Amino acid sequence: MSKQPRSENEIQKIRNTILESALDIISEEGYQSFTMRKLASRIRMTAANIYNYYANKDSIYLALVIEGFTILHHDMSSAYASENNPAARWQKVFDAYYQFGITYPHHYDIMFSLPTPRYEDFVGTELEDTAAIEMDLSNRIIEIAVQSVIDASGGGDAISREEAQQRTVEAWSMLHGLLSLKNSRVLQYVITDIDSVYRHFLDDLRRNISS
Repeated sequence: MSKQPRSENEIQKIRNTILESALDIISEEGYQSFTMRKLASRIRMTAANIYNYYANKDSIYLALVIEGFTILHHDMSSAYASENNPAARWQKVFDAYYQFGITYPHHYDIMFSLPTPRYEDFVGTELEDTAAIEMDLSNRIIEIAVQSVIDASGGGDAISREEAQQRTVEAWSMLHGLLSLKNSRVLQYVITDIDSVYRHFLDDLRRNISS
C-alpha cells in the first residue's frame, strides 16, 4: 500500500517544528554553528528529510527573520493606526517595539543582536528575492518609527526628515541597549523593575522629541 501524502496541516506543523528548533539553535549557539545536521539531531529527523521542506540553512534563517519582521511590522503599524493623538502615537509605536523584544527574545536576537546574514549577503544569489522581503519589511518598520517622531514633533514643518531620522536612531539605540541587557539577563543584576527603566527612557525621549 502506497503511503498517503501529508496534509497541508501536517506539512505546516513540520515546518513550524523545523523553524522553532532552528531558532533555538541560532539563538543559543550563533548562526555560524547552526547546521542542518545539528538541526536534524535536535528534531529527530534526517537532514535529507529536512531538505524536503527547506533548501538549506539560509532559507530557514530567512524564513525566521521574515516571520519576526512580519510580526513586528504588524504590531507597530497597528499601534500607529490605533492612536489619533500624535503626542501619544509615538509612544504606542515604541511600546510595540519594546513588547516585541520581550515577547520574542530569540527572534529579536537574530534580527538585531547576533551576527547573522543581511540582505547584501544574498544579492546575486537564488535567495535574493526572499531576502528582499525582509529588507522591505525593515524599511516599512523604520518608516513607521520615523513618521511617529515627525508627528509627535508637530509635523513636517516643525522638524526635518533628517532630524526625525536622527532622533529615531538615538531612541532606537537606547531601546535596543535596554532590550539586549534585559534579554541577556545582565540588567537584572542591577535592577529588578526593568519596566521602570523603560518608563524613564520614554520620559527622556519625550523631552528629546519636544525640544
